[in-house]
Amino acid sequence: MRALRYTDKKRLCFMINKGDANTFYDKLEKFHQALLQEWIEKGNNAELFRELGQKIIIIIDNASY
Repeated sequence: MRALRYTDKKRLCFMINKGDANTFYDKLEKFHQALLQEWIEKGNNAELFRELGQKIIIIIDNASY
């Protein structure tokens, strides 16, 4: 599973050993945590992340789960 940020082309990649809904959700949580951590490291308030943080578009292609 990969993610690409449009603005600076930063990439995140997660290996998925088992393709089921629980694993997919776990990887989405890890993706969210990585973005939140980056937001905090830039000096932003964690409570404002949901409102002011990056917007995410998820494209799922041929995922059976």
